[in-house]
Amino acid sequence: MALDLEQPITPDRGEFTGWGWYPRAEVIAWPAERTDPQLGRFLTKLGRLRATTAAKAADAGR
Repeated sequence: MALDLEQPITPDRGEFTGWGWYPRAEVIAWPAERTDPQLGRFLTKLGRLRATTAAKAADAGR
């Protein structure tokens, strides 16, 4: 997943009253009724994917 870290995030003010970033461990621990019930599972898989990708990149750089 390629991202532009310099691109600003502009939420739709008609849809959102605010937004923010939360630590992954905090979000994973949220009760299912607070957010998407599968979000914690998705974030766990995403973390594993990031770790695997970083390990492969490190191996390729040797």
